[in-house]
Amino acid sequence: RTHARARAASGRARQGGRAVGSAPPRPVAMPALKGEDPTFSEVARLFDKPIAEAQQQLGLCGARIKQIIRDNGVARWPFRKYQALVTKGVVSSVDEFLYGPGGLLSDDGQAADGKGVLSALGHHQSAKEKQRDLDQAKERARLKRSAEQAAAAAAGANTFAAAGEQADAAPGYAPPPTK
Repeated sequence: RTHARARAASGRARQGGRAVGSAPPRPVAMPALKGEDPTFSEVARLFDKPIAEAQQQLGLCGARIKQIIRDNGVARWPFRKYQALVTKGVVSSVDEFLYGPGGLLSDDGQAADGKGVLSALGHHQSAKEKQRDLDQAKERARLKRSAEQAAAAAAGANTFAAAGEQADAAPGYAPPPTK
């Protein structure tokens, strides 16, 4: 048999340079030069894309990209926040998301204080944060009740003392003899 017939018979026929039925080749990103990471503002320009796309465009692994953004004060890859803000109509472009009033970045390309555009989504508390806040509110309410009860008791004691003084001053009252 010829070589082509042997491959066809064994089920490993090729079509267009790859085996039929196998996955297409994965796109290969251009490797970054060793020691030359992109700046934070270069990475931030890709916040409107999923991190997998950013990885391919930058030629870096996800861990390195996350390290760059965390070193600059951004805790998570903000693609989903960006998408939510676009859907709500709060921002219309990645530039507005980054540099607009209250944007994610300040004018010098560093992470801003985290307020502004992102605060439009509201702060989502974890279950622990919610429980901590609930416990603190309960403790404040308990302390307030205790203070009110103590103030009422003190006011009541003062009322009884004042009533006793008035009774002492009433006509026809003689204090008990002292020895």
